Amino acid sequence: MVITGTLSALLALIIGLVSCFFGFRLFRVILVLAGFLGGFWLGVALIGNGQQTVAIIVGLVGGIIGAIIFYFLYFIGIALSGAVLGAFVVASVLSALNISVNGLGIIVIIVGAVLGAIVALAINKLMIIISTALSGAGGVIYGIGYFVPGVFLTVGYDNVAPTLLGGLAWLVLAVVGVLYQYRTNRDRLTADKR
Repeated sequence: MVITGTLSALLALIIGLVSCFFGFRLFRVILVLAGFLGGFWLGVALIGNGQQTVAIIVGLVGGIIGAIIFYFLYFIGIALSGAVLGAFVVASVLSALNISVNGLGIIVIIVGAVLGAIVALAINKLMIIISTALSGAGGVIYGIGYFVPGVFLTVGYDNVAPTLLGGLAWLVLAVVGVLYQYRTNRDRLTADKR
């Protein structure tokens, strides 16, 4: 499924760049794009290795449904972004430690998601910046990794894991994204504190 893989990688790269550097300003749009991307991937996964045209159509329908759901869940978008970030960080750590994600691993990921949601609600504006920069950087690394196999990502039978270079590139890009967003949105972040 080269076409759907290429399309997914391009979408992840573009959405990742926007999210990493403009996530706070465009949070509602980022949520809709994330919903579309998640729905697209789920739709493609439901078809599997069947016909590419059908997979793309189902992916687009899934993407539209995902975008609509995320748009209406905006009021809890901060908690969702924190949950996704918490789950992502825990899953990444488990993957880096070569711990398989089964029974106990899934419970640990769920705990990470719950803790991420709680922290996100406590520091909501800063959390938007952190989560959009981290997830955006992850999308960029995935997108680039698809086109440059083995450099940023290793692809196993049932998982995709960052290489050391991929992990470092993700971290550096995320930090640059956080700093850029914080600097360009400083007035909006302190507006409530005046």
